[in-house]
Amino acid sequence: MEITLSPDKNQLTVLHRLVNPNGPAIKLAPWALSVLAEGGRAIMPQEPYGEGDDYLLPAG
Repeated sequence: MEITLSPDKNQLTVLHRLVNPNGPAIKLAPWALSVLAEGGRAIMPQEPYGEGDDYLLPAG
């Protein structure tokens, strides 16, 4: 897992990487969970609010 902080804005990137350097190719389904500690806070960007028929699909 690599965590990179942006030098110029409030942003970070979490990169999960799975590598099989030795051995044959295998089929798998990796599932990387990124969770917060109890009491943690996450700030998630949201789509702008809109009214009417143009805003019927989920956005988050």
